[in-house]
Amino acid sequence: MSILPCLYYACISFLFVEIFCVQLFLQLSSALKDREKSWKKQKSELENHYTKLIDDLHSRTQVDLLHNIMIDDLHSRTEVDLLHNIMIDDLHSRTEVDLLCYIIMSVDRVLNLPVVM
Repeated sequence: MSILPCLYYACISFLFVEIFCVQLFLQLSSALKDREKSWKKQKSELENHYTKLIDDLHSRTQVDLLHNIMIDDLHSRTEVDLLHNIMIDDLHSRTEVDLLCYIIMSVDRVLNLPVVM
């Protein structure tokens, strides 16, 4: 029996094993590249999602801040309006008192009564 046919079959077997391993390596390499692309896409999508959430949070915070400023302004305007109304009422009451004093003084003059203040 010759050793050459056995070596020939062994070489062919090793060649098939090598081809199988290369094909398997190429498939794994392709799968890893696809997975890496998928991870990069997911990372980009998550970054965009969180950027939108942060922007929304900032805009809501600004809206809340503006709302609070408007409420504070409304309260201060209400206080100013209240003070204004008190001053107007005070002015009206003073005018009425002044008018009454004028009438009393006029009556006193007509009647020649001494003016008491």
